[in-house]
Amino acid sequence: MDWSHTLKTCEPSRTALKWNLQGFHQHKLDAKKTIMQIITGMIYAAKHPIELGFDQRTKTWKLKMATYEEVKDIPNHPEKYLIDVRNRDEIANTGSIPGSINIPLPELQEALTGGDASFLETYGREKPAMDAVIIFTCQSGRRAANATAIATDLGYINSKSYPGSWLEWSQREGL
Repeated sequence: MDWSHTLKTCEPSRTALKWNLQGFHQHKLDAKKTIMQIITGMIYAAKHPIELGFDQRTKTWKLKMATYEEVKDIPNHPEKYLIDVRNRDEIANTGSIPGSINIPLPELQEALTGGDASFLETYGREKPAMDAVIIFTCQSGRRAANATAIATDLGYINSKSYPGSWLEWSQREGL
């Protein structure tokens, strides 16, 4: 049996995984054991999604997540965008990360595809360029990952999520 091919992606809930099967034949693993390893990995990935983005230049999948340190430094980088996709009432109850703008997830696609003047008027900041760094945050990270997928699908190539989102931020800041 030839295991030198590459199974490129498995996509549960927009999560892309790259399984490289090259070299398994070198370790003399039988087919049943190899298949069980793949299935176990897919089950793990479905329970522990990893946000990946496809790099058109290198034709590879890359991890696209922001760190607490990167988010904390946003006020020093006006060229970057930190977009909180929680609902307005959530932010009113908890507060927000400094330097963030609020665009609730249901409004995101319309905001990013609408006009520049409308974006500025509605959100108080210039609309991001297609190559601008955009970091999405929410309460726990799930909506931020969805927002990253929406922005990436629209062509915003430097979109990423902050997986810790408000929960990590507030804990680290002692709020």
